[in-house]
Amino acid sequence: MRVKLEGEVTFELLAQALIAAKAAQGPDFSGFIGGSLYINVSGKGGKRYSDHSPEQSLVMTVPFNKNEYNPLVMGLAARQDIEEYYLDIESQFICDIAEREKEKARQAEDRKFRDAMRRKQHRRELTFLALFKKYGNDLIESLNAAIRETWQESCPAYTSNIQGRHTKGDLRPVPYLEHDGYQLYLHRDQTGKHYLKIGTPISKYNQEASEKGYLVPHGVCPEWAAFVVPRMNSIIESYIAKSKVNPDGI
Repeated sequence: MRVKLEGEVTFELLAQALIAAKAAQGPDFSGFIGGSLYINVSGKGGKRYSDHSPEQSLVMTVPFNKNEYNPLVMGLAARQDIEEYYLDIESQFICDIAEREKEKARQAEDRKFRDAMRRKQHRRELTFLALFKKYGNDLIESLNAAIRETWQESCPAYTSNIQGRHTKGDLRPVPYLEHDGYQLYLHRDQTGKHYLKIGTPISKYNQEASEKGYLVPHGVCPEWAAFVVPRMNSIIESYIAKSKVNPDGI
């Protein structure tokens, strides 16, 4: 078999390559016998010498002696020390493999959650679009009325001062929904300058949150998420109930 090494060739890397090659063998594997080792030589600054440079060419045969170990191996002359060294490297290598597999499993789980949340958000947007095509401005006005009513009840206020814009304790302006064709916009105030392009007023996709298995509300303020979104969701559910649109937007 052929093993390709990348990066600086060290004793540890060679040992890991041998262990990996061993792990790739079948149940009848008993050991490796002979072989050739080709090493690319580099000089200062990482510049690679030619493989055919006479002064860098070396041909040598290392005989195998089952009773002796060559003391050139990092200065370890004793057989017991060498075997223990190999065992330590193999143990660490196995632990590294286990950690990598664990990380791969975690990433796969994160991808599963992300994909599920993307599909959920896409279904919500399809559903809202289907409802809007059917009910138009009536749906938008119903949602805006719910926003105004909830805003009056909850009285959201700013929690900090921003010079020239607002003072802590000032009431937040009432958000509202608007559309241009089939594109929906969420305005955070009445100026027409601060708005979001959205697919549904209920939620949006967020990668970090999706890895934990949930979607997030649009970032207006805490009261928006706590009070407005549930009321809008109830209105949307009522439109779904009286229409032929199902929750998958089909």
